Amino acid sequence: MIAFFRYSTPRYSARIRFAGAVALQLLGAAALAGALCLLDSFWEKPTAPLVSLIVGLTGTLIGFHGVALVRPLANRRIGFVAASLLIFATFYWLVSSSLPDLLLSRLFYGCAVGALAAMVFRWCFLEPPVMPRVS
Repeated sequence: MIAFFRYSTPRYSARIRFAGAVALQLLGAAALAGALCLLDSFWEKPTAPLVSLIVGLTGTLIGFHGVALVRPLANRRIGFVAASLLIFATFYWLVSSSLPDLLLSRLFYGCAVGALAAMVFRWCFLEPPVMPRVS
């Protein structure tokens, strides 16, 4: 069994936590796809809305589970990683013009949104982690 969010105790039942995690990931991916499709049309870059949504959802799943599976991180570190990914994805999006490169930048955006969704999930649905001490 894989331990998600180690050392954190749940506030709600597993069903509510599952629904909250799915909702956060879907809302994040949908908002990301919508915003990036609008930006693509403004900057006249090639876009595919459904593919953008699928790539954004894949990125949010990767980011969410990446944060959920590692040892407990401080919110500052999660925010730093998410901000670094957002900056890199923005730069990559600005300099690229082909659809595969734009989809790769959307994957990076999705990873950042997924990390932020995991931070919000931990804040809303779990107690703060208690780190074990070795004496």
